[in-house]
Amino acid sequence: MDSSLRFYNLLKESWAVLKRQYKNLITISALPFLFFILSAELSRLTLGTPFMHSYLYSVLSLSLNIFKYFLLFWSIPSLIYSIKNNASPGDSYGQIYKVLPDYLRLAFLFIVITLGGYLFFIIPGYIFSIWLSLSFFVFIYEGKKGFSALSRSRQLVKRNFLSFLALIPKSCTC
Repeated sequence: MDSSLRFYNLLKESWAVLKRQYKNLITISALPFLFFILSAELSRLTLGTPFMHSYLYSVLSLSLNIFKYFLLFWSIPSLIYSIKNNASPGDSYGQIYKVLPDYLRLAFLFIVITLGGYLFFIIPGYIFSIWLSLSFFVFIYEGKKGFSALSRSRQLVKRNFLSFLALIPKSCTC
């Protein structure tokens, strides 16, 4: 089968998932975005006021920033879970909350290994990024954790490495 045809079928299937679950996907994505807007508005409204230099503002701003990044980090596996199980946003966030420590460990391993690859030059980092790119999907779809999810991701990508490389430029041009 031609790679263009496979790419077209992949896009077609992705579009079908998007049409079927757009409300859930938008809701899950909007929650962290709203906190980013709230944080920006807090900074804008307090700019040049004495409150901006107060201890309360520092604590409030720090708390809001930590929460917005945590929520953003939490929304990524919630999106994948929602696609897998056709779950509502509340169910997605709730189910991921139960496995959040495992997800955070996986994300930490992913970041350390990928950054370690980039420290050895760009090409090893790029290869590690591609190999481990499916680890979060493996975590949600197959329930594997830690190094087993990373290993399974590498195995999935390695089997189809050239096809995977061919998808990157095509997906960037769309």
